[in-house]
Amino acid sequence: MLTDLVELSNGLRVYLVEDHTVPLLRGSLLIRAGQWASPPDKVGLASAALNSLTLDFFCSSEDVQTVVQLFAEVLMSPAMPDDRLQLYKDQMCDTNPAVDDGAVANDWERPDAAVLGVVGDFSPLDMVSLLERQLGAWHPAPGQPHTPRKVQQNAEPLAPAAKHAGLLYVVDRPGLAQASVVVAEPGVRLEEPDSYPLEVLSTAFNSFGGQLFDQVSGMA
Repeated sequence: MLTDLVELSNGLRVYLVEDHTVPLLRGSLLIRAGQWASPPDKVGLASAALNSLTLDFFCSSEDVQTVVQLFAEVLMSPAMPDDRLQLYKDQMCDTNPAVDDGAVANDWERPDAAVLGVVGDFSPLDMVSLLERQLGAWHPAPGQPHTPRKVQQNAEPLAPAAKHAGLLYVVDRPGLAQASVVVAEPGVRLEEPDSYPLEVLSTAFNSFGGQLFDQVSGMA
């Protein structure tokens, strides 16, 4: 399989991998920011602000026109009800109301700071034409500079949270029928060769149906 890299008129970079093995397509849009875009004292804010803008689609090749149209609609005109947004913010125990998560999104929600990957059963020329029609109108928010911000990597993004290492946090929510347990540690960067093998290993152990999940759920 060959990979083509094209750039749309709005600066969005698109990686195309043509594969006609089965009549399916998958696409993933990633925003160039990550934890480096979070304020130093608010690790995780960028993930909260941009979580809805890391989009994927999966469809049959015959439905690609409709699905890409819906994909573009969700990207450029998302429905974000205030009550649902407030609920999400309330669930973030360490959210600072003085920090505008909308401003974080505006800084990075732009086509020239994003990359789209599409793999599957399609014609590259037809796909580029389709993406240009549906995503070509995506532009940076008003008031943003001509070029995207540079990602500052002069400090570790998790450094402010290092003082919490080894601690256990319990949030008591009486009345709930289920519990959520999260154990986390710093991982590797996406460009590391071991990134995808580690993701496969994590899925095998931790995901729904994974070995760890099955063992823990079997104890209930």
